[in-house]
Amino acid sequence: MSELIIFQRDELYEKVWSKPMSVLCKEFNLSDNGLKKICKKFNIPTPYLGYWQKLSNHKNPKKPKLPKLKKNGLEEVRFMKSDQIKDDTEIEEPWGSLITKEKGQNQEIVVPLRFHSYHKILKSMKNEYDGYNNSFYHQTGEKDNFLYVSKSNLLRTKRILNTIILSLESRGYETKYDRYVTTTICNYKFKLRLSERQKKDVLVLHYKSSSQYSWRVIQDTSTKPLETRINEFIIKLIKLSYEEHQQKSKWIQREKEYEIERQEQELKNQRIREEELRKSKFLQFNNDLVKYEQLNHTIEKIQEYINSITDKIEEENISKWNLWAEQYANSFNPFSNLEHYMNINEGEL
Repeated sequence: MSELIIFQRDELYEKVWSKPMSVLCKEFNLSDNGLKKICKKFNIPTPYLGYWQKLSNHKNPKKPKLPKLKKNGLEEVRFMKSDQIKDDTEIEEPWGSLITKEKGQNQEIVVPLRFHSYHKILKSMKNEYDGYNNSFYHQTGEKDNFLYVSKSNLLRTKRILNTIILSLESRGYETKYDRYVTTTICNYKFKLRLSERQKKDVLVLHYKSSSQYSWRVIQDTSTKPLETRINEFIIKLIKLSYEEHQQKSKWIQREKEYEIERQEQELKNQRIREEELRKSKFLQFNNDLVKYEQLNHTIEKIQEYINSITDKIEEENISKWNLWAEQYANSFNPFSNLEHYMNINEGEL
């Protein structure tokens, strides 16, 4: 799970000017360009080209002051620390071994200039496409097309895609087609799609896990065409699989922690209910005891009065009344049912 990083502007300013961006950005799992964008957003100047070289040569390069905040500007800088893995040594098995193997000399993937036959996935896709629309090959009725490339790049796209599918399957990664080409690495499923940047003639390979909303990309560059980046792409997939594993592990851990917290809170609530019930029973005991003593006192007063006028009331009636009065008073005697006041039954909570 991503971590929220909070700095004051002056704190981030000091950090940015204390070490090169290429070093500092690794602390937050960001690219140096990503960190520069954050600084630009909060109007924090960053070291210019040649600054660190001049400093290492014992010169005294100029360091711009931190500009004052504009009206309604934010003094607090907040951004998320990326979960992406930067150091392969941090990766657990089997992902670490898969990456090491992929970097091996004998694993370099070459895209052939032509294929005698294409993979069955490419053949099965053919019926779902309606040819060219505005010079672009695309999937019928879909906004987010699996393929969106110009006619001039179609053959190249098919060669790259065919090589990717064959390379993934040769490594034991299952591939299927269901609107997108999908592959499964270490039990985590990924979607792939290819597009072309219009007016730039650049092929872009998009990929994402089934749990992600946004796509990640790897594309042609001025020095490295997509054909030479297949190994790099597979390594990125393996790393993304590991990130998914980490995320899942965190969710599982979070669920366990939540369950522990829930049980602790339930136990706490039960103790509160028990305490409230004990208080209630204690007050009930006190009330019953007061009532019992008051009734006995009343009975004594009545008996005293009756004894003074025995000649006016029949003895049988006196005996009956005394028996009834004592029984009624004893029904309030808390000592006769002391266990009820002291014990807490589960059904009472």
